[in-house]
Formats: sequence, C-alpha cells, structure tokens
Amino acid sequence: MTEISTQEQATRVYISYVQLSDLLVELQKRLEMGLNQKQGHYWAASASYARSFNAILKTTREAFKIAPIFVDSIADLQEIEEALSPDILENVLSHGSKLRGTLRAFVNMYMSGEEKKRIGFVVTE
Repeated sequence: MTEISTQEQATRVYISYVQLSDLLVELQKRLEMGLNQKQGHYWAASASYARSFNAILKTTREAFKIAPIFVDSIADLQEIEEALSPDILENVLSHGSKLRGTLRAFVNMYMSGEEKKRIGFVVTE
C-alpha cells in the first residue's frame, strides 16, 4: 500500500470541507424555510443528510490519521443514525459545524500556501 503525502491528505480534507459546507448551507436553508415535523419531506431528507455526514466523517478520520491532535479534536463526533427524524437534522447541523471548523484548521495547517492560493482557499487568522 502506498503512503499518501501530507499534501494529498490536505487535498482530501479540503474536498470534505467543501462537501460539508455545501451540505450545511442546504440544510440551514431547509430549516429556515420553517419545515416542521408534520411535513414528510423534512423527515425524508434526514436520512440522506445523515448518510452524507457519515461519509464525510469517515473520510475525515482517515485523513486525520497523520495528525493525532485532529483525531482527538473530533473524537466525540459519532456517526449519526440514518433515520427519519427531525432530531437528525439538528444533529447534522451541530456536529457538521464542529467538523467543518476542524477541517478548515487542518487545511490551513497542512495545505501549502501555493495550493491554497491555486484553489482560492481563504486563509483565516
């Protein structure tokens, strides 16, 4: 098995960051539209959001193996049950927000400045 470079891991984390950011924006819009428990499409979407979050979390855990401090920072995040429940959406939003911040920190730390500039990643202080 070939070893993956730190730069490649940072690129994978960046992809997860973009995917999660888009997922959270879409979810926030749904929640702001006032969808409630009585509307079936609110619940129906919950399993899909959970499945997407879980896939991103799995990819992230793999990439973070190069930096134990990042593994520790998300140790409390567990996969979200893929069920039809309004609580699932709030869990994806809250856990996703924490994960997104950690992904961003990883990219800031491990992706080269040249690569960040090339992809338009805005570095935060």
